[in-house]
Amino acid sequence: QLYNSANVHMSPVFCQRMRFRRLYAYSDFAGPHHKNTDGFNPSSSSDISLEDSYIHNGDDCVAIKSGKQPSAWSCDIPSQNILIKNVTCAGSHGLTIGSEVAGGIRNISFLDVRIHGADGHPSSGAIKFKLPCGRGAYVTDVLYENVTASDVASGIMLAGAASSCSLNGSTVVNNVTIRNVLVQKIAGPAFAIDGY
Repeated sequence: QLYNSANVHMSPVFCQRMRFRRLYAYSDFAGPHHKNTDGFNPSSSSDISLEDSYIHNGDDCVAIKSGKQPSAWSCDIPSQNILIKNVTCAGSHGLTIGSEVAGGIRNISFLDVRIHGADGHPSSGAIKFKLPCGRGAYVTDVLYENVTASDVASGIMLAGAASSCSLNGSTVVNNVTIRNVLVQKIAGPAFAIDGY
C-alpha cells in the first residue's frame, strides 16, 4: 500500500520481468500531495505486469513511457511486453501512452479496467495518447479491451503535435486496437483527435 507519494507512486525504470499484484495506491486530489501523483509508470522496461490493483489519485492512473529525447534516443530502450489487467482507477487521468516516448513503445495491453470519478472529482479521461512534437520514436501494437469508464472529462483522446512537426520528431503510431470500451457521463468529447 502506498499513500500520498510526493511524486509518482510506482515507476519501474530500465526494469525487466517484474510482476506487480494487489497494488493499492492512494493520494488526495488537492493540496500538497496532488502534483504529478501518477499511479504506475513503467518506463524503458520490458515484461512488466500490473494486475488486480486499485489506484486512487489525481494524475495518470497508468502511464507507459520510454524516456525523453535525446537521452532516450541514445539508450534506445523501449517499453515493451506490458500487461495492465483488472485495475480500478478512481479519480485519475486514466490509461495513458506518453508523453515521454522517445525510446519507443510496443506490445502493450490494457484489459478489464474500470475508471471513474471519486470524492466529487471526475476522472480527467479514460484512454489517452500524449505524443508531443519532438519525441519521435514509435508506438505500436497497443490493445485496450474491456474498459469501462464513468464520470470522466473525455473518452478517447489522441493528442499529437499542436503545430507542424518534422518527420524525425513525429511519433509513428501503428496497430492500435480499442475494443469493447463503454464510457458514460462524459463532460467533454467522447473521441478527440488533436494534431495528427
